Amino acid sequence: MILAYRKIAAMSLVVFIILVSSGCEINKKTENQVSKESVSTIKVKNLDTFKEKTISYTKSSELLPNPAINNISYNIQEYYNSNKKEYQYALNLKSNPLTEVQKGINIIPYNVIKFYVGALQNKETNTFIKSVSSPMFIKFNNSYISDGSYYLFSANKPIKATEFQVEGIFVNAVAFDNTKVGEETYRYISNSKESLMTE
Repeated sequence: MILAYRKIAAMSLVVFIILVSSGCEINKKTENQVSKESVSTIKVKNLDTFKEKTISYTKSSELLPNPAINNISYNIQEYYNSNKKEYQYALNLKSNPLTEVQKGINIIPYNVIKFYVGALQNKETNTFIKSVSSPMFIKFNNSYISDGSYYLFSANKPIKATEFQVEGIFVNAVAFDNTKVGEETYRYISNSKESLMTE
């Protein structure tokens, strides 16, 4: 009789351990499922190769909005993936029609032929730890950089807006005076300290 009770007690203990273990596994799975945030995706093109790339992210924010340079507007978008703890950055370019006010003061619309973005400057070497540049597009495709979103680079930590520098090379999109389309070249540089446009 005593032996039978011991067997029953031992079996009950085994069943209890199995149930507790199963409960732990279920709790672990539930915790993992809860901790992962839902992911959104966006298709962009690499700025340096123009090949398509998909960015997966859980949060997006406009990092570097900028007013239009004549008819060209741009901003840098930050995409954060909390599941991978990764920050990815993209450049948004858009060509806008000139306003009546701009036309009235003879503002010249531009076409973009090259764009460069750098971040996290190394002051000793005067270079950027993160950087990417498009090819000189008029030679690359006998055309101009079109509107769209372009992938720049990724980072393990967020990059502040003040850490970025952008450079654009433009040409005149319309003829004026004795200048044909594409004959005048303009260079634009902008960082946290200054913005310059030179011919």
